[in-house]
Amino acid sequence: MDAKGYAGRYDLLRDLALNLFWVNRYAMTMYEKRPTRWRDVPAPPGTPPDIEWVQTYASGPMSEVDSIIWPNPEFDNNITVYGPQVIALARRYLTQMIDELRGLPRPDGVSGSLLDSIDLIVPHQANKTMVLQLAEAAGVGPERLYFDIEKVGNTSSASIPIAIQDAVREGVIDRPMRIFAPGFGAGAVAGYVVARIDPAIVAV
Repeated sequence: MDAKGYAGRYDLLRDLALNLFWVNRYAMTMYEKRPTRWRDVPAPPGTPPDIEWVQTYASGPMSEVDSIIWPNPEFDNNITVYGPQVIALARRYLTQMIDELRGLPRPDGVSGSLLDSIDLIVPHQANKTMVLQLAEAAGVGPERLYFDIEKVGNTSSASIPIAIQDAVREGVIDRPMRIFAPGFGAGAVAGYVVARIDPAIVAV
């Protein structure tokens, strides 16, 4: 605004929201192709990988596919979010993710499922109440989840790495831990990663 690029705060925030929207779409489609590492160097020989499991989804009924619309000519071509459909999308995907993790073996060879080995769940920081309710319905207690949305808000696809950094800064991640990070986005897309996070290599 100081550079006279925007007429007012509304225009500035609108463009910021649109940019976050497309960053989210781009990030979700890139998960399969090249998972992001905190430090992009090979792991030493014989050490376990930091990225242990990656999954993405892109499907669903049109009511969920169109749960976030942009541009929407009915609302001055702005982004429109239909809450009940977004909740339905998140519920469907989170239930599927949890069921998949229950069916996968632990990477360390110990008996039990991959879900049993998760130390901390760092979800997309979209709506704390919604995520807690959906997680509880899927059989996951609130003590296993980390949130920083009260301080940061919903930063779209950036919310997971920001939350991981905050968890390290607060001492929640105080040792190498196995993290489950699920995310949801417009267009009926979702994805998750199971990764080992070492606080020693997270810049705080």
